[in-house]
Amino acid sequence: MRCRRRLSSQEVLWVDECITEICMQEGLSPADELYRSAAWASFLAWYQGYERLWDPCFWPGAFEQVAGAIRFDKRLRTASLYRELSLNQFISTESGETFLDRLSAQNGDFTNGIAFFDFIDRLPQELRRLSRWILDGYTLEEARSILRWTRAELLNAVDVLRQALRDYSAA
Repeated sequence: MRCRRRLSSQEVLWVDECITEICMQEGLSPADELYRSAAWASFLAWYQGYERLWDPCFWPGAFEQVAGAIRFDKRLRTASLYRELSLNQFISTESGETFLDRLSAQNGDFTNGIAFFDFIDRLPQELRRLSRWILDGYTLEEARSILRWTRAELLNAVDVLRQALRDYSAA
């Protein structure tokens, strides 16, 4: 089998720009190394399996492969994120109430909602912003992207928010 030539700096730039553009379209941080790594692995697999780089189908196909890899990785990461950070978990083992029930506050009289929103307004700024995005119907991954947080920052914020909600429900 013949060795492939190295990519030119222009070709590397094209692939980098493609990855950045697809990440932006998907609402992801273009600097996220995990998405970039998955995209590059997909591109290089396509590159190694293709005979003629000058074929008009090579670059569109390569970009489709990169987009597919980023979307697939996003689905996997979002699914694992929801398993780890599910707001559908029960607040406590004795309670039949979930975190999501507490956030939406759709049942009960208006004073419960007012007290809950007062509680949210007293949270630290990062938790208050996260709570507001969740209340507005955004997913955790969307809120993470909007707030420009890393996955670790989101995990930490959700853990702190979870504990604050436990304290609120106990009061």
